Amino acid sequence: MITMEGMMALGRDDLEGAAKSLSGGDIANLVEWLSLKDEEPRYRAFLLLRHRSSIADDVYPHWEAFRSKLKSESSYQRSIGVMLLGENA
Repeated sequence: MITMEGMMALGRDDLEGAAKSLSGGDIANLVEWLSLKDEEPRYRAFLLLRHRSSIADDVYPHWEAFRSKLKSESSYQRSIGVMLLGENA
């Protein structure tokens, strides 16, 4: 199970490899972390989900969470939603 500390300890070059070993619980945590105020963990969660979406279909069940971001007042949250919807389409 990925933890916030474990995710933050990953180098940016390690994120793609780490995405290959994510579990369903990890994906649910990452989707939740997309709403964090702190930019760095939010961005890393996004990158992990984006990489995972390109190699597996287990991020797709969170489609509604990504779709709901399109209604956000935050352009950053809307961008996250659009990019993850595109990866999972």
